Amino acid sequence: MSEKTKIWKTFGPFFAFAGFSQMALYSIIVNFVPISYLIWPEEPYHAFEIGILLAAYFRSTCYSRNI
Repeated sequence: MSEKTKIWKTFGPFFAFAGFSQMALYSIIVNFVPISYLIWPEEPYHAFEIGILLAAYFRSTCYSRNI
């Protein structure tokens, strides 16, 4: 078995997991405006509140991945 194939078999599941987790994260970021309209249907876009939600999400994922 070549060295390149051995590395791919070792780290392949990690790459797949990292890819899927990044897609989930960026799907939330891309859908901020629709999420804002779902939470506050009759009001304009709430950038500050969505920023607080995003900061809380990043902080929680930061701490959960370092345990």
